[in-house]
Amino acid sequence: KSKAKGLRHFEAAAMQGHALSRFNLGLHEFLDGNCGRALRHFMISAKMGHSDSINAFRDPECCATREGAIRRGTERNLAAVEETKSPERDHAAKMNAEYG
Repeated sequence: KSKAKGLRHFEAAAMQGHALSRFNLGLHEFLDGNCGRALRHFMISAKMGHSDSINAFRDPECCATREGAIRRGTERNLAAVEETKSPERDHAAKMNAEYG
């Protein structure tokens, strides 16, 4: 029960942009043998600047299909970045560029 509750808290924090929680979800998935999901979590947290996530890609035990998983994870990560774009953010960036 407490493990499931902890995972729910990690998931909630990860959805709010907490890189360490995202990394911990990746570790959980890795230990459960879900390498594709683990790599996806690691890639997202690495994109957020979490250095241990970058090192996770160097682990030779991570997956036999690591390259394919990384490729799929990269595509999904780019899609996630695209989903975070909004007209408001674009406008704020434009205003910042104009008025510094």
